Amino acid sequence: MALLLVGLVLAARDFCPFWPTMALIEEILFFLAGLIAGIRLPDLDLTIPGLSHRSAITHSCIPALVVWAVGFSPIAAGLALGFAILLVHAVRGGTLSVKLVWQYFA
Repeated sequence: MALLLVGLVLAARDFCPFWPTMALIEEILFFLAGLIAGIRLPDLDLTIPGLSHRSAITHSCIPALVVWAVGFSPIAAGLALGFAILLVHAVRGGTLSVKLVWQYFA
């Protein structure tokens, strides 16, 4: 869903004649795409072989920092907020057990 939103924004930037008037909402749409991805991305560890559920690689700020380092600040901000929402949900539900990287090799 988030990739679709980013793709639509990038396509609209090139092909829509009225995009200059809508360019103000571009960063908001990128932030929303990051937020959607930030809530859904941590569950990607269920499909990656070698990572257990709640891996520190997918349940941390690492993906947001990588996106920020590449230069997509609105998406990185949305990712960070999505991870924060997921973390608060996990803590309130009492299900927080993030595995650290070195625990895989113990």
